[in-house]
Amino acid sequence: MLVKCTHKGSSWERGDSRSLFNDNLRRQAEDWLYRRQAISYVWNQDGYRAPAWTDVDWPASNVVMGCSYVSGTGLAVEHTLPYQLQMITGIAHVNLGYPGSGSDIILDNSLRMIDRGIRPARVIIVVPELTRLTYYKGTSIVNHLPMGTLAPMYADWITHRPNAEQHGWMKLRGAVALWQQVGVPVSLFERIPIEGYALGPRLPNQIDLARDIHVDATGYEYAHCGAATQGLWADFIASTL
Repeated sequence: MLVKCTHKGSSWERGDSRSLFNDNLRRQAEDWLYRRQAISYVWNQDGYRAPAWTDVDWPASNVVMGCSYVSGTGLAVEHTLPYQLQMITGIAHVNLGYPGSGSDIILDNSLRMIDRGIRPARVIIVVPELTRLTYYKGTSIVNHLPMGTLAPMYADWITHRPNAEQHGWMKLRGAVALWQQVGVPVSLFERIPIEGYALGPRLPNQIDLARDIHVDATGYEYAHCGAATQGLWADFIASTL
């Protein structure tokens, strides 16, 4: 039904690998949460951390769209943003996070759902990095991110600002308009706002790390947002609905 997403399996995910976990077992403190906190990734038929589509009561559910910060890379399912929103509000929140993706996937999946007559109670979008670009390649797709080795096509796409930012902003504005046209309210929230491209209120700052802790050349640790940060986000979003 939605753009298909592939994953590493049920225990590990892209960016949250066994080798990275073993490295962190050696370098993290003895009380590191993930020495004892198991993580299980369970995906539905299209590769989303959500129930089978036939089991979703769409009119009674909110959907949460975004990238890995929504799907919950490095987090147990009960620590993810959609799950915590569900616990706070008592309303089902369907996790439509697609790791590594940007505004293209949000727009694509919005069109797919609308064309199938799916009308959730509300759409919540955690704005991904605006410069990301999905390349449709035959029967597969490639999500390009502005880090690491860049494909020539994508390197040119992000060279001249604000080309990439403008396209990402327009696609998200288009997705909002499509949902509103069919009577579904939309709420957008920004993790890292870009000047000149405001789309919604800013989420609280990150205060903890998920399991996928990386260390850069200076010794700085970084990872996806941890359970406490996702809880702050859930409280903030719930207070606006």
